[in-house]
Amino acid sequence: MEGLTIQIFELISQQVLKLRISELSREINDRFENRDIVIICVLKGAAAFMADLTPQLNFSFAADCIELASYHNFTSAGRINLIRDATIDIAGKDVLIVEDIVDTGRTLQFLHSHLSAKNPLSLRVCTLLDNPERRLMDSPSPDYVGFTIPNKFVVGYGLDYDQEYRNLPYIATISGGH
Repeated sequence: MEGLTIQIFELISQQVLKLRISELSREINDRFENRDIVIICVLKGAAAFMADLTPQLNFSFAADCIELASYHNFTSAGRINLIRDATIDIAGKDVLIVEDIVDTGRTLQFLHSHLSAKNPLSLRVCTLLDNPERRLMDSPSPDYVGFTIPNKFVVGYGLDYDQEYRNLPYIATISGGH
């Protein structure tokens, strides 16, 4: 990143994040009460979101993680690489995917196809951020959306640029130039 000037502008404050996550947890509680559920966190970006969301759920659940790679610098690489698969058997169970951002739709399409092949009872998606302007394909729509955001590259609260800025306690837009 030498020679690159990075500018960061707060988009969603820490306080607004926490309020919306509480609202999402109530919506999810209403849907999944008394169900046999598996929650799958999409690493690494959704880890902070999952950590704040799950303590507010009032039902028991099994938790697992899946790790995918799809970005190079500011743009989607155009393909999804499965780095770590979920290990819990999801056959016949309700599954909630916890995602950081739905952007081009490639990752969500991959997740839906990959996990549907494991025969879950249902497959739902909770995403912190949704950027519908960037959709390149007809992917499944998220069932729970924290925020719809403008077509900007975002970091913070688990989301990164080149493995940096995950530690910001808020969501920020990022831009760079020489």
